[in-house]
Amino acid sequence: MGSFKNIPVARLIEDDYDAIEKFFSMKGNFILTTELNADVSAYDLQAILPQNAAQKILLVAGSESHGIISEEIKKIINKCPNVIRVKIPCHGKNESLNLSVAAGILCYEISKFLNK
Repeated sequence: MGSFKNIPVARLIEDDYDAIEKFFSMKGNFILTTELNADVSAYDLQAILPQNAAQKILLVAGSESHGIISEEIKKIINKCPNVIRVKIPCHGKNESLNLSVAAGILCYEISKFLNK
């Protein structure tokens, strides 16, 4: 819980959607989202983010079984040009990870970039 207080987190409301779309269309600001059919591995973030000079990153993750289900959030993601879609490779017969585990892995991979 102590680490949670060190990471900016926000709950979005519909009034914020246009501003978020505009902000994450600006150079250096990225939306990072997980998708099962993404071509990029989450473990490759260090190679991707520096090339794009990332300054602000918004992590958007959906449920384990359904992914991102909010049509409004999908609409924002699809309108923004600065979206990085990644997947977390699973081994064996695993199909997906619990959302909190996936978010933890992504936060760890992002922190490796931010600590450089």
